[in-house]
Amino acid sequence: MSEPGKLLQKVKVWLQEYWNVTDLIAILLFSVGMILRLQDQPFRSDGRVIYCVNIIYWYIRLLDIFGVNKYLGPYVMMIGKMMIDMMYFVIIMLVVLMSFGVARQAILFPNEEPSWKLAKNIFYMPYWMIYGEVFADQIDPPCGQNETREDGKIIQLPPCKTGAWIVPAIMACYLLVANILLVNLLIAVFNNTFFEVKSISNQVWKFQRYQLIMTFHERPVLPPPLIIFSHMTMIFQHLCCRWRKHESDPDERDYGLKLFITDDELKKVHDFEEQCIEEYFREKDDRFNSSNDERIRVTSERVENMSMRLEEVNEREHCMKASLQTVDIRLAQLEDLIGRMATALERLTGLERAESNKIRSRTSSDCTDAAYIVRQSSFNSQEGNTFKLQESIDPAEHPFYSV
Repeated sequence: MSEPGKLLQKVKVWLQEYWNVTDLIAILLFSVGMILRLQDQPFRSDGRVIYCVNIIYWYIRLLDIFGVNKYLGPYVMMIGKMMIDMMYFVIIMLVVLMSFGVARQAILFPNEEPSWKLAKNIFYMPYWMIYGEVFADQIDPPCGQNETREDGKIIQLPPCKTGAWIVPAIMACYLLVANILLVNLLIAVFNNTFFEVKSISNQVWKFQRYQLIMTFHERPVLPPPLIIFSHMTMIFQHLCCRWRKHESDPDERDYGLKLFITDDELKKVHDFEEQCIEEYFREKDDRFNSSNDERIRVTSERVENMSMRLEEVNEREHCMKASLQTVDIRLAQLEDLIGRMATALERLTGLERAESNKIRSRTSSDCTDAAYIVRQSSFNSQEGNTFKLQESIDPAEHPFYSV
């Protein structure tokens, strides 16, 4: 990551640090108090009060230095994380507190005029009830009929407010939710934060120590308000360098921390840095992929792809339907053609049968005539032979004829 070059970018980077913002507010508050202290009364007293409030922050500011210690550093981080958890708890507690405080104040003091005191009373007693101060004498104060003391004095009691008996009931519900439920919930959250930081306490301490060392190394040696002399010295050195137009070696102009290690150790450091960078980008990609926006984007892309595929399937279905219709038409045409061909074949078969029958009839008649002629010729030849035989035989010589 490169360092910011422009002044505005440097200011933005500086304001990203939590302690820098709080330091700026504390310094401005101190300046206001100092200006008021230079004035006459009553502004001088106001300036003193601002001093008293401002000194609280500067004592708390010492917690940042505790990060150097191996044991106190993780506890400081635990306190910071618990403060963040407590902010969410305070929001929930504020809702419960207002629900009881407004109802209680409206029932017990129905005719009170709007004022800042009324707003304070809404939060004052319900808030202290969380810590166990229930104001027992004000839970159900006596009212209605006159009360007679032991010494015989009669005390006139105020009339009872309408619905005053509801206040103890809702107070019991409020204390049950606030003191038992929400407080124990906050303790459970704190316990979870404690074990979460405790498991990485060594890494937390090393990180805080490195961050604190680098922070103080980049600052001038003299503390405020003597820091002005350090800034003047830095400006003087910068002007002298520009006047001489001297460009020294980058190593000589580098005032950062130096690391003197061997080549093997340097290689291990580079490998460790590469692993850390890869792990960081992997976690960053995992967080990005697991985010709701990324899931929505991936889901929308999948839906779009599915819709495109469905459109393609619909187009293919239409093409298949058109092809099937064409095939049906062609099949119908083929069936019609086959029917015509079958009819033509039947006709041809009938004609062939008729021709064959005619041929057979003609052939049979010709054969009959030929057979008749052959028979006639054979019969005639037989008669001629018989006649010749009779002529050649003498009847007188033949015994049969003689008889």
